Amino acid sequence: MLKQFREELTDGPLGEVWYRTKSRTSCRERIAVFVVVPVLLLIVAALPQPVKEAWTLHLGTPSLIEAYLTNFVHGGLIHLGNNLLSYVFLMAVLLPLAVFADWKRELYVTSFFFIAVVPFIVSYYSVWTLQGTGVETTVGFSGVVAAFLGLLPILLFAFFQRAVSSNIRLHHALALVALELAVIFFSWYGVSTSVIALSMLGTLGLGLVWWDTRGDWKPLVSSNANLLLVFTTILVFTYVSYSIHANTGPNVNVYGHFIGFVSGFMFPGFLSLVLDLRERFTWIDDRLSLAV
Repeated sequence: MLKQFREELTDGPLGEVWYRTKSRTSCRERIAVFVVVPVLLLIVAALPQPVKEAWTLHLGTPSLIEAYLTNFVHGGLIHLGNNLLSYVFLMAVLLPLAVFADWKRELYVTSFFFIAVVPFIVSYYSVWTLQGTGVETTVGFSGVVAAFLGLLPILLFAFFQRAVSSNIRLHHALALVALELAVIFFSWYGVSTSVIALSMLGTLGLGLVWWDTRGDWKPLVSSNANLLLVFTTILVFTYVSYSIHANTGPNVNVYGHFIGFVSGFMFPGFLSLVLDLRERFTWIDDRLSLAV
């Protein structure tokens, strides 16, 4: 059994994913992706307690510095460990997917945005939503981790764009996001207008993508490595998204998770939509000029 497992790692689709990722990324890149953030969080965890308390966001009197730094402070070893493992796990899916999609540079730029900007979004959204709840402080990196989770469907459709058809756009991933949001909202509120609307929009969106590219999927499905990446990404996205929003314990800032998650797909997804609209307008202008 151990021999079979080793053969799968080296000769199977998992081995192909690993070796292609390793061959197309440098050691420096892998350190930047997998090591820098965990080491930073560990360094913050080792700081004296008064320093960490000074960095903690107080919802009643929020400051700009606290709004950023509080995302790197944790309430204990379990809290820290969960966020460290979650980050590394998600990057272990995102990096190979970015390699196969030829999207490495975009992943690095987006990751920088998540680290530099999303902490402010998570903190100030938490201040707004948690007012009057009795919660006084909030800490943790989970909102930023949720942004990387929200990036998964965008990167998946970047892979589809490369492996299936150039007609597929990044913002088409919002159809998959809509279905996931429908499940999350259903777990919160039950059947509602938003749940029905999101379910219909998501199903219609994915159906249109498939119909538009129905004859182009053979190269993707003929590769076991491609299928492994696709199914792993969908499984991780659907299960983890539900878990961090609907299957949480007490004292968990679900609002921080949610806005981080939304930031993860909105930044690259709507940027793609804007750029695509510009391409459409350029195409229309060209046609009108030819007609005149």
